Amino acid sequence: FTGSGTLVAVRYTTAGGDQVLATAGAPWSVHTSVGDSGTAELTGIVVNGPVTCTIMHGEEQLAASTSNGGPLTCRATVPD
Repeated sequence: FTGSGTLVAVRYTTAGGDQVLATAGAPWSVHTSVGDSGTAELTGIVVNGPVTCTIMHGEEQLAASTSNGGPLTCRATVPD
């Protein structure tokens, strides 16, 4: 997540299942393996923004989404 906003209830997928953080301020990032599903997903609720969610695979951007308040979701299929 990048931007100048604050998020609550950030959820992201890992190989071991979903992880949830109560709050996070931008900038915030996590590096993780997504497991066999090959799907990366980040969700959160933006209290104030703007906040942008970006999913990267190496140097390649797979997905991006921005919210100025309310729900924020990023989802992408990660290549093998």
